[in-house]
Amino acid sequence: MGPGRNLKLAAPVVEYGGRTWRLETAGMHPVAIRSQPVVERANVGHFGFGCQPGLVVDHGEEKLHAQSSPAERRILPMAANPDRASYFPAIEKKYGQPMSYWFDQMAQISDRKYADQIAFLKENHGFSQAHANALVMYSRGSTSAHRVATLDDYLEPCDETKRTTVRAILKAITSKYPKAETVIAWNQPMVKIDGHYVFGLSVLTNHILIAPWGTDVLEQFRPRLTDYKVNKKTIQVPVDWKPDVALLRDMVAARIAENSG
Repeated sequence: MGPGRNLKLAAPVVEYGGRTWRLETAGMHPVAIRSQPVVERANVGHFGFGCQPGLVVDHGEEKLHAQSSPAERRILPMAANPDRASYFPAIEKKYGQPMSYWFDQMAQISDRKYADQIAFLKENHGFSQAHANALVMYSRGSTSAHRVATLDDYLEPCDETKRTTVRAILKAITSKYPKAETVIAWNQPMVKIDGHYVFGLSVLTNHILIAPWGTDVLEQFRPRLTDYKVNKKTIQVPVDWKPDVALLRDMVAARIAENSG
């Protein structure tokens, strides 16, 4: 290559906010190159798990950290093994505590946003970004960086008890509302009606989180949720929960009314 010539390397194309972006090799500044439909996207203002600003989005062999704007995103190294638990031996070795200790730390800050949890691990325990992300996402129920496309894909790593419970929860809603469709958004099963999200769930190790999307809906139903642990935007139910069909349908009805208002 002669003096004064610039070499432009191929840069990865990524998706952000319904547009396609190309991250330039020099400076990593994204440049919009075209608009196109993308996979389902969640309204981060309503859904409580795995959808806060700051979410790490997996894309091929890269991991893209979505900050407040596309220009702030940076590429992080991604483990060859997509299972987040593959980081655990390194975490134990580097930070000197067993995973039971780190799970307890995460339980104490479970009500914080993704970015706050990451900051807690980095500022208080010296975690690297990759290690912090693995632990935070695992504690939020995302045990793998592998992207899923269908409900069957999502349930594939779950045991039969969890599969049965999830399908019963979704059936309680979709059997009542003919227009309801189960979709995968942000790697989690959700229900949409007339283009609006009305319900979502996430399977964790020891429980399942369900969400009616609207925080106002959650507050409205709080008197009926005394038998459950209620978080800021989600409700925790047992993995072998016998769905309260009336409760689920009423929450969805309230969310539909909220969308129509």
